[in-house]
Amino acid sequence: MNQRLLYAAMVPLIALALAACGSPFFPARPTPTAAPELNGNGTGSGDTIVADGEVTPSVSAALAFTAEGVVARVPVVPGQRVAAGQLLAQLDTRQLQIELAQADANLSEARAKLNELVHGTTDEDLAAARQNLAAAQAAYAKLQAGPTAADLAAAQAALAAAQQNDALVRAGPTADQLDQLAAQVDSAQALLAQAQAAYDQVKFSSDITMLPQSLQLQQATDTYKAAVAAYKAAREHPTAAEASAADAQVQQAQDSLDRLTPDAAQLQQALSAVQDARDQLAKLQPSEDDRAELQAAVDAAQAARDLAAEQLKEASLVAPFAGTVMTLDIHAGEYAILGAEVMHLADTSAWQIQTTDLTELNIAQVSDGMPVDMTFDAIPDLDLSGHVSQISPYGDMHQGDIVYAVIITPDRQDPRLRWHMTAKVNIEPK
Repeated sequence: MNQRLLYAAMVPLIALALAACGSPFFPARPTPTAAPELNGNGTGSGDTIVADGEVTPSVSAALAFTAEGVVARVPVVPGQRVAAGQLLAQLDTRQLQIELAQADANLSEARAKLNELVHGTTDEDLAAARQNLAAAQAAYAKLQAGPTAADLAAAQAALAAAQQNDALVRAGPTADQLDQLAAQVDSAQALLAQAQAAYDQVKFSSDITMLPQSLQLQQATDTYKAAVAAYKAAREHPTAAEASAADAQVQQAQDSLDRLTPDAAQLQQALSAVQDARDQLAKLQPSEDDRAELQAAVDAAQAARDLAAEQLKEASLVAPFAGTVMTLDIHAGEYAILGAEVMHLADTSAWQIQTTDLTELNIAQVSDGMPVDMTFDAIPDLDLSGHVSQISPYGDMHQGDIVYAVIITPDRQDPRLRWHMTAKVNIEPK
């Protein structure tokens, strides 16, 4: 779980600490006076009410972390004056920074998807998607309708021709065809013998190559070789390659015929192509539900990013007001415990006197603005005047008595005053 910080010991401590700005009373439990000390007979409205008091700053706060973690740095020391908002302590934020970076990336991705949905489709995209759907629907409709009579007749004729050719190839040449080829060999051989005899008669001539007998012999030789090769090839037919080619022609013609009468698988494939084209077109034409879904994703990513940023921000303990670091109970490298007070901050420029030992009999005679005279045990020569500035409206039960807290504001400040100094308070009822 991510660590968080809270200064002023959360809301109740802030309310108690900011004495000058709201309720200034600390839940002290002093021993109540048994009875007020009065000048005169103690019954008139002009009798002096004597009480014990304590010097407190007008504004103070107890600061604490609201998450557990290792303290990375503490850039202040006790007695140091700090400004409002100044860093007082910092937890290790490396993991929080990683989480914030991831949250930023998730938010960017969600925004990009929404932007693509809203603005990413062009008229050309829509036209192409519609054309693709129309083609898929036409192909499916054609398969459903089946072949025309002319297409079926043509495919059947092509298959019959391929089958006939295959049969002829596999049967090889007939006996008559072999006899004819043999006769062609005999005839070519006879012509070759004649040409050879004519050539022999003139072969010693010096211009033999120019005589027609040379050309006739060459032509007769070529004719004979061709006749012999044709006869030999005919006797060896059909070859494996010829048989395979003929079979392939038959299979191709059969496949063409089969495609004219599609089976269930082909129909399903064509139907799937139609659905795919329809889905693609739908993506380019988002509905309000599609927009709402992506907007919700953006909102969720934004909330996660805001939370990560807030957690990173709260990893820094900062001064809620300008004042002095009074106590410091945490150092870099130590482990901060959830809710444990780590320092006190106070505005020491203005002191007040707080008393909480006035019983219900005393408080009934006290009102706002009453003059007060104060002396201090630690500063015998100091005598300050002041006035009642606040009276607690709520009494606390303590050792059988109801006691009320009162705040007294001195008319002037003295630099010798310190937090928790004791004072004797004399309230002069009007």
